[in-house]
Amino acid sequence: MASKHKKIAGGIIISFLLLVAAGTIFFRFQKFKKPPLLNGQPIAIEVADTPESRYQGLSDRASLCSRCGMLFLFPASAQQTFVMRRMHFPLDIVWMNKNIIVRIDSKLPPENTEPYTLYPSPGEVDSVLELNAGAAETYGLLVGQKISL
Repeated sequence: MASKHKKIAGGIIISFLLLVAAGTIFFRFQKFKKPPLLNGQPIAIEVADTPESRYQGLSDRASLCSRCGMLFLFPASAQQTFVMRRMHFPLDIVWMNKNIIVRIDSKLPPENTEPYTLYPSPGEVDSVLELNAGAAETYGLLVGQKISL
């Protein structure tokens, strides 16, 4: 009888953990009222909006899907600096302020050892979109363009 209760308890715990994971994913993507489009093309966006998630970014990941990106949201417009710390694939960095692209740094190489190359924003920015290298061109992104995600 105890074995049956352990199985039920285990099933409840697994169900709870799955619900927590699903809730985390839902809340992470709920910022978007509709599926995000980038120049009319669908894109899956992961949001980095806490100090911890912005610091981690895409570091330590093996890859990023071809129609994916990471959107870094900052609490206010300010000068920002990014690095390619512990990256395993090259990126495009799209710097934005008030949803306007202010610069695109293309095909930045991954770095795994210090000193890391610093990539400062061209001025104050309130968001940054990281894409696979070459994706900014594929999406037709241009400096001065308004982006609505």
